Amino acid sequence: MSRRCLFTKVTTDLLRELDERLHPLVEETEVGFTGKPLLELFRHAEQERDLYRVILRGEGDGKALRTFSDGSVRRVAAVFSTRADHTRVEPRLPAELLARAWVGEQLSVLHWWLEQDTPPMPAEEATRMLLDLAIHGRFWASGFTTPS
Repeated sequence: MSRRCLFTKVTTDLLRELDERLHPLVEETEVGFTGKPLLELFRHAEQERDLYRVILRGEGDGKALRTFSDGSVRRVAAVFSTRADHTRVEPRLPAELLARAWVGEQLSVLHWWLEQDTPPMPAEEATRMLLDLAIHGRFWASGFTTPS
């Protein structure tokens, strides 16, 4: 097995392990954002720090990062679609676009968080901040108030 194939298999195994850890938490998110799956992602990444760092850096030919990102997007888009059906809301943007934006933010922050010698904040705090961003938006996060 080539090094590239081995790295892709390791990434696929990591995604499967993460999916197993997230599956019980996803059912709790049918009604809204709980942050529990995101916190579990941070905890898993903390436990598998070296592997996540290599993946998130895009090392090799970047295939592991694409595999991880695309797998995450598929999982999140399915959750978003299920949540919309369950709550009977019509999303304003396509589920895949929403999922790509959410996963992109997560992976970017996770990458930054893991690259520090010491994480700049606990996983719980990073999760809370990303959840606030998801719920309130960038306008709110930047300190602006909604015009009256």
